[in-house]
Amino acid sequence: MRRTYLQFLKYFVKNPRTPVQLIHFITSRCNAKCGHCFYWSQLNTKGELSREEIDKLTRNLPDLVILNISGGEPFIRADFAEVIKTYYRNTPVKEVTVPTNGTFTEKMRKDCIDILQNCPGLELNVVVSLDGLEKIHDEIRQVKDCYKTAKKSFLMLKGLKEQYPHLQVSVVSTLTSLNQDTVEEFHQEVNTHWQPDIFGMNLIRGEAKKMNLFGVNLKNYKKFFALQSKSRKRGIKSLVRDAMNKLRTGANIRMVEEKKMVVPCQAGNLMGVMYEKGDVYPCELLNGRPLGNVREFDYDFRKLWASERNRAAGKFINESKCYCTHECFQRFNIIYRPSFVLAQFFASLFGKSKIINSLSPNQKSTKMDSGKDLAHHGPDLIQLGKMRGVRVNRESPLEQSGHDVSDLPDSKSSGVQENKSTNSPAEEVWANR
Repeated sequence: MRRTYLQFLKYFVKNPRTPVQLIHFITSRCNAKCGHCFYWSQLNTKGELSREEIDKLTRNLPDLVILNISGGEPFIRADFAEVIKTYYRNTPVKEVTVPTNGTFTEKMRKDCIDILQNCPGLELNVVVSLDGLEKIHDEIRQVKDCYKTAKKSFLMLKGLKEQYPHLQVSVVSTLTSLNQDTVEEFHQEVNTHWQPDIFGMNLIRGEAKKMNLFGVNLKNYKKFFALQSKSRKRGIKSLVRDAMNKLRTGANIRMVEEKKMVVPCQAGNLMGVMYEKGDVYPCELLNGRPLGNVREFDYDFRKLWASERNRAAGKFINESKCYCTHECFQRFNIIYRPSFVLAQFFASLFGKSKIINSLSPNQKSTKMDSGKDLAHHGPDLIQLGKMRGVRVNRESPLEQSGHDVSDLPDSKSSGVQENKSTNSPAEEVWANR
């Protein structure tokens, strides 16, 4: 983490030619049917960039420091380890984060060992997605024994840490209406029996498959981070991370409640998103502002990033004071504004920081209805995503939408389908490849 921040310092005095942080959806294939997934309508489709194409485009990412892999389920991709090694070989990347549902235990083990042995110095953070206690998690993910398999994979990764100190094993959850009432029990379960290096929680965002999961009360979001702050590990690294989490979480709460930008966004400048077919966007929510496809630019990311479309997107973000709750991007937004960090720090010394104070479970919401706190902030979270462009048009924002992977193109060829065996579907799929 320290080397990552040092690498980042030069961008205070010069603009990057390409993203410093890139989210790359390396595949749309997925074996789960998560109700809160904002990418559900694009899953299990054809046309993802080949490794040869990724090799070409990574030769034109001279400023990349942080790589966030996404999908789909990243470990479904057969050449996953080769993709990461290609990034390591062709770019100055220092930190790679990989979220996973943890259902491909043996594939994860082989790939992680391959990466760690061949990418010395790379900080690899594998983040197991966990959406609540076992029954809740399996209900959300719609995969047989998903919780048990995820825990098996997590413990396997923790075992690898003894040999590979640059491996970090974390847990992340998405707060939804289905898991918010068990935040305390869930936090205790993970901290006691999983003991991840980092335990985080994101707010549901975008266009979920099941929109009623947006019925989230921010008090439960605050409750989680209060528990995290109390249980944090000792040491300067943990202290810095806790301070960053407070600023990031507090900023998200203020933006949802006040419906305005709190920290200027650097999407399209420092950060960008590339989907599995090569389509590039400034962020995950600005669906109406595509910047182009790397194939159209002969895989030269520098030309795409310098395009008129990206300049127009940056102008829109700045002039409209665009805001959202995307936790991954908020970290850089905050780091890039040291004046904001210092102002909140000094204000907090006197109990005057609105950002820090918003984290208090006893703090009254700025969103009131006839003098009473609303039951939940779902409409605000839904509108926040809709106003930035939607992938799926719906008559009602709370419409229930089914999602059967077998009805989508390429679901059979990808091997992602229902399985009746006693093993988890993902393990059976991989075993039969």
